[in-house]
Amino acid sequence: AGLERHLMGASLSFGEAIASELSLGRVEFNNWLWWDDDLDAIKLSSSYKNLEVMLAVAEEQFREASYEDFVDPEEARVRRFLATLSWEFSRDQLLQFFLLDQHDRSAAYEFSESIDSDRVDAGDADLRWSGVSYLGEYQFARSGDISVELHYSKLSGDETLYGFSSPTSTSSTVDSLQSYRIEAHASAVSLNWKPADLDNWSLLLLAAEATGDGSPGDNRSSQFRQTGLQGDSDPFGALLQPELSNLRVSGLGFAYRGFGNIGISLMAYEYRQHRLSTSPGALSLEPGTNGTDSDLGREIDLLIDIQTSKGFNIEIVFASFEAGKAYENSRGNSSQYLLMGLEYHF
Repeated sequence: AGLERHLMGASLSFGEAIASELSLGRVEFNNWLWWDDDLDAIKLSSSYKNLEVMLAVAEEQFREASYEDFVDPEEARVRRFLATLSWEFSRDQLLQFFLLDQHDRSAAYEFSESIDSDRVDAGDADLRWSGVSYLGEYQFARSGDISVELHYSKLSGDETLYGFSSPTSTSSTVDSLQSYRIEAHASAVSLNWKPADLDNWSLLLLAAEATGDGSPGDNRSSQFRQTGLQGDSDPFGALLQPELSNLRVSGLGFAYRGFGNIGISLMAYEYRQHRLSTSPGALSLEPGTNGTDSDLGREIDLLIDIQTSKGFNIEIVFASFEAGKAYENSRGNSSQYLLMGLEYHF
């Protein structure tokens, strides 16, 4: 038990022609697929007519919770520069450019160096994510309303990964290290169609792809990974919760809202590796893959959201995943997930 740090700090609003806000402290950052987290940062946000700019420098300054003894070694001395430029160039048409530059200033490990096991940092990385997103809404008298999202991100930089052995229960020894030059990319598209004659119904389509590495033995990698700041969002499945890394995912489903304030959505997902690999990537379920088939499996999600006039919000999530051919020892096995949540707003 203990206390955890969340949003805290101070902000100053200024400017009339260019409305601006300067924030200092534990600040919230949100950018669709790429980041959704709270960071220790200095953040400047400004808007002028149909333009919005955000600039920030972030670095972990204190431990996140009172029950922790030190800053997470993977976050210590990692400095990030974040920037976005949003342009609403037409009604319901938004274009956003983004940049995240990450510089790891922690000391590099040496081969055979001994480290306290609690302070192990699995890698050092100087990486840059850059890209663009488009969000648009279209209204058609006969066919209905269509919302479209397009996202693209490029990743480049250098990374060193460390391997460890544990000669004692409290210490670890560096027994391998390998450095890579990374050049990779990812993209995603989603479509939400609300038919004109069916006001309460929506058809949902999505697809995403993140490159994998076809030559894992050399010192160059084309395997994309997300920023590590994407939080607990699960746009590609509530159970598998895949990170966009060596992955192709497609989804199809529908949503209905009626009976007062009851929302129901049903989504089906299919997952495949972009490049054959014996590692499934960053998934919530991680048995080893065989490296001979790209089929990771399929998932079905049912979400029910009930909002009451008394201020209560009830959420029910049920998901079922069936392992595909890529899982040699667990092909066809299924896993289930059930979440029931209750919120009260006052």
